[in-house]
Amino acid sequence: MFPHFPLSLAIPCLFLLGATMIMFVYHFLLYLQYREKIILKYCLYLLAISLYLLGDMNSRIAGHTDHITSKLLLTDSLNYIVILFYASFIIKAIPGSREQYKKLYNIWKIASGMTSIYILFCLTAAIAGPEKFESLINAMNYFIRAILVIIGTGACVILFPLMNNKFLNWIKWGAFTYLFFMALVMITMLLIPENKLLGLTPMQFVYLGTFFEIIFFSIAMSYKIKDSFHKITEERNRLSQDLHDDIGASLSSIQIYSSVAEKAMNEDVEKARSILKQINQNAGRVIENMSDIVWAMNRQVNDEKSFSGRVKNYGYELLSQKNIKCQYRIDKKAEQALVKPESRKNILLIVKEALNNIAKYSEASNVDVYIDTDNNNFLITISDNGKGFVLEEKVKGNGLNNIRQRASALRGAFEIISRPGDGTIIRCSIPLTSISDN
Repeated sequence: MFPHFPLSLAIPCLFLLGATMIMFVYHFLLYLQYREKIILKYCLYLLAISLYLLGDMNSRIAGHTDHITSKLLLTDSLNYIVILFYASFIIKAIPGSREQYKKLYNIWKIASGMTSIYILFCLTAAIAGPEKFESLINAMNYFIRAILVIIGTGACVILFPLMNNKFLNWIKWGAFTYLFFMALVMITMLLIPENKLLGLTPMQFVYLGTFFEIIFFSIAMSYKIKDSFHKITEERNRLSQDLHDDIGASLSSIQIYSSVAEKAMNEDVEKARSILKQINQNAGRVIENMSDIVWAMNRQVNDEKSFSGRVKNYGYELLSQKNIKCQYRIDKKAEQALVKPESRKNILLIVKEALNNIAKYSEASNVDVYIDTDNNNFLITISDNGKGFVLEEKVKGNGLNNIRQRASALRGAFEIISRPGDGTIIRCSIPLTSISDN
């Protein structure tokens, strides 16, 4: 029926299209459940492949000519979009290498920008009439493909050694397999006059390479999704433990104090008042702990719920009563790195504990809260101009031990610098791997 689209191409194309769309729907449903960005990146890549296959089928059914047509330009644009989404997915899979190989990623940004411009140019030419721009389109096409091949080869050499867990190994083998089939495509097109190798045409090798790549990538995503499931389970278990330990204990104490206060109301009014005051403090602590737990579990960021907003609100309410001025310098990248709920809670409590110590004991007039990251660590520095203290006398008290324990739980380092009359500096350095999913 369609002489330009024989069954030898139509059947594998339709098979690949069906498999790709099924994988897209499956992973999109998983994304709705887990909300992992890498799953969304993979969904976009699968969607781009599906659109490209539909475009390729459409252009083949229409028939090829010796000149560039609007349909061929649209198909070529979709091919480049597939490449961009493919690179975006791979980059998301190995984000830990970005700082280490910053030049490579900057080069890729330039190349992806050039590719995006070429895609827009092709779409414009498809509307305006491709015949006018045929020579320019061909030259740009060869140039950009050569750039992408060079960058892709360099990225493979540099980044493949970093892929050393089950998820990344399957990603690596998927990329290797696709590159292998693309090599067969080039051999078939350039070295074999009949344009057939082992009875297969270049386009059939493209379909095979894409199919096996999707299989390997989907296996990789199964490990990622399994990991996400375990993380959610761990978060739920930690939440249950926090509710039991912190909230449960406080509510139990409130219940006990209430019973004692009830008995003391008619016998000892002063004692009853003291107990009621304790109940009020415990109730406030329950509200604060619940607020911290809910915030730690919520990754959505706005001005009020953000880490910086929460720290500033707490600092203002606490320090303004003591006429202590506080300067905050909280880097946005550092805030965005706070992903894991347990780490979000621990780091918030480290800062709150330090500010609480300053309000109680420092007699300071100024405080600086500085939070930033370097290549590998999340850095917290909180300093005041208060009266200071002798480290040997106070290092085990005043909540400092709690800060040390929380930093240690995140595999971080904790340091105090203080002398009488010379203020206090608290520093925590926590590995980014302890606070982020990357």
